[in-house]
Amino acid sequence: MLCIVPALALLAYLTFYLGCVQGQEFSPDTFQRRSFAYYELPLFGLQVSPISRDFNTGACEKYLIDQKLVVPDPKAPAEPRWDLVYANRGFGATERLSAYSEAKILCYYLDALDKDGKSIWLTWSEKNPSQAGILWPAIASLARQHLYLFTPDLMRLAGANPTPEQLKSQIAQTLSAKYCLLARSHKSLGRYDTAVELFTEALVHSPGLSEARLGRAEALEALGKHTEAEADRQAAQQPKSPS
Repeated sequence: MLCIVPALALLAYLTFYLGCVQGQEFSPDTFQRRSFAYYELPLFGLQVSPISRDFNTGACEKYLIDQKLVVPDPKAPAEPRWDLVYANRGFGATERLSAYSEAKILCYYLDALDKDGKSIWLTWSEKNPSQAGILWPAIASLARQHLYLFTPDLMRLAGANPTPEQLKSQIAQTLSAKYCLLARSHKSLGRYDTAVELFTEALVHSPGLSEARLGRAEALEALGKHTEAEADRQAAQQPKSPS
């Protein structure tokens, strides 16, 4: 018995100082953020307390929601998806606890401040409402597809202060090229269903892109969908309409 008490005290000490896990999550479905915290047994990773959560959505996200520049995903389930932004364990050693911590890429921009402490992208959105109406729905769509890695390219385009027409065209060209690149990668790995989906996304942004048509045709052919594949090949051979 005398040994048990010190052992329990040591375990409690280690759990309190080393077993606290704290972090933040982002929901691409609602564009909200929340913090979380719980305790687990060090080394064993066994959770020993309930998870406490508090919403801490930033000013930029709130503005986007209030102005309906980002709207809740109508296809989302009743319980929104939450992606990890970061997590700290113990004395603040940051650890990746999820495959989706790429959400921190988007949150980096949402949290960016200028030298006066003001939100850079909130200010930009207020000054450029037409461009904001093009940028943020595209960003939300990427986040909902787990494609946070595409975010910096679109933010760079918007930061160059193009006209709304220029931004819309540049985003379409950028995304169609990136979807094609990702689709080719999946096709080379034999993931034909995913390749078809990604080539289709490319065509949403650039309907006349023959590369996407032919790539999708090859993926469809591999899936045994010969009629659809032939339709894509025929469409790819059609002359483009003059702009």
